[in-house]
Amino acid sequence: MLSIFSLQREEGTLTVQIKNRCSIVIKIILLAILIPCSLIPIFTIFVTASFGVLSFGVLFGAALFTAIFIYPFFKITVWQFYGQETFHIYKDKVTYEAYFKFLKTQFEIG
Repeated sequence: MLSIFSLQREEGTLTVQIKNRCSIVIKIILLAILIPCSLIPIFTIFVTASFGVLSFGVLFGAALFTAIFIYPFFKITVWQFYGQETFHIYKDKVTYEAYFKFLKTQFEIG
């Protein structure tokens, strides 16, 4: 994994930006795992619906599988593709922003 750092100083503010870069091999491996795992709940719902046994339990299980396994793995994959962190350091506070292309989080300390 390769990270690119940039440091900028403006009037009363110090900005540190860290961009995540990884190799094409890691990107291919992550996509090769993410895509089939994402299709498991969809495939399960279609198969159970075609046999006429689709129930709340199957839908709940598919939603639970997606929430526990696929969403965190999706975040890791998107982070490897587009991840970027930014710290803004002021005199009285520090703000942190994690940018995942589709997902964005912000925190403020101080």
